[in-house]
Amino acid sequence: MDELISQFLFQYSRCPLPGVGTLYLSNKAAWLNTADQLIAAPAGVVNFSSDSGDPAPLIRFISGMQSIDAGLAEKRLKDYCRQLSSLQDQQEWVIAGAGRFLSDAEGVISFEPETLPDHFMPEVPVKRVIRNDASHNITVGDRETDSHMMTEMLKGKSKSPAFKKGEIAVLLLILFSVALIAYYFKGSGDGGMFGNQTPVRIKKEPAQYLQK
Repeated sequence: MDELISQFLFQYSRCPLPGVGTLYLSNKAAWLNTADQLIAAPAGVVNFSSDSGDPAPLIRFISGMQSIDAGLAEKRLKDYCRQLSSLQDQQEWVIAGAGRFLSDAEGVISFEPETLPDHFMPEVPVKRVIRNDASHNITVGDRETDSHMMTEMLKGKSKSPAFKKGEIAVLLLILFSVALIAYYFKGSGDGGMFGNQTPVRIKKEPAQYLQK
């Protein structure tokens, strides 16, 4: 029965065990270890839930594999789960390829998944490679181009002048106006920005004497 349970679990990713719980598979994605430049392979992990699901698919599977009727298959499954749920403290029940069931002093059933050896799914060394001469198609807005043409276009834009034609014209006009104002003040002698700045000299009247 252990072998049938394991086959059903890995074939359908979920195996309900009435009165015990449910074994189910979850996928552990590959992950990148940039520090050590390694990538870990994806793997399936067996999990356990105390909630029991519908055992009908498992009963049909047992019936087909052992060539017995559904009633007898259901009875064998119930007997199997009864023995499993009656584990005593420190006892374990191993399901090859999946893991083992454990029981604590209070009779609570837990599951410990089996860890695959490292040589089955070894880590793979990876190294980042940058190919400057490689080109790939990209879409910019509604136009299709490639990375090489896009790089050349960006290089051309970076070499363009910092000012547009309109900005240059405004700058030249400002410089011309400043030069014209400076020339005006220079040619007006004592003239300044606020008008004639020549100091006013007060003419002293000659002293007058009265005759007696």
